[in-house]
Amino acid sequence: MRFPHRAVARATVRTAAAAATLVASLGASVALAAPSGAAVVQHPAKPVTSLASCTGATVKVTVRTEPGQRLLLTATNTGRGTCLAYGYPYLGFGDPQAPAGFIAASIPQAVVTLSPGEAAYALVHTTSTGGQYPYTAHTLSIDFANRDQRGSVGPTAHAALPAAGVRVDDTVRTTYWQSTAALALRW
Repeated sequence: MRFPHRAVARATVRTAAAAATLVASLGASVALAAPSGAAVVQHPAKPVTSLASCTGATVKVTVRTEPGQRLLLTATNTGRGTCLAYGYPYLGFGDPQAPAGFIAASIPQAVVTLSPGEAAYALVHTTSTGGQYPYTAHTLSIDFANRDQRGSVGPTAHAALPAAGVRVDDTVRTTYWQSTAALALRW
């Protein structure tokens, strides 16, 4: 004879244990109520590790020219730990008079997380029709956003531009950091 209440109790304990494991992995201490006669599952809290913002000290940025007055930035994590590429790159072409703008619609669904050796990508439009104050830039500095995206964090990264320089005007704008080059190139 089968006892369905025992099978339900075992399934409930397994479900509760799986939920406890999930919650504990998020850093919480868990004690579950179990059906009578079942063992109580308890998982201690695990320390939460915070991830640092990417900076010029741990990321190398390279530039590739693209058709249509565009540049593809590749930011590769050269550090030993994982970092987060928040927001969009803060760009300085030569001796800029104003910061580069950003393409608001390019915001990704999640912050780009870079393990050592992984890269984030951003597409830069250097000029556009109707742009004013054109100049040729020979240097590019890149700062990384802090978690709140209200300023930069860490040392500045520098990327080499083509020897002839890059034509830039007051309409220069960039995408948010993207997890793949294909996503960045869509903009």
